[in-house]
Amino acid sequence: MKTTGWSLREAIKQQELRRDTAARAFNGTLKKFDDESKQTPQEVVVQFLAAEQAIAQLQVARPGTT
Repeated sequence: MKTTGWSLREAIKQQELRRDTAARAFNGTLKKFDDESKQTPQEVVVQFLAAEQAIAQLQVARPGTT
């Protein structure tokens, strides 16, 4: 399968969406009631960092990116 600049661009957009979603979700994880089940702040940060890492790897693979 051939990878094109367009597919890399779309993959970067998808990872940026994951990153932004995790960033918006972070504040909601800081407080919870005893009967509530939520992600921990650490889990959200792991998701955020994974998306950031994926973005960096895709940008390195993208031609013409500095």
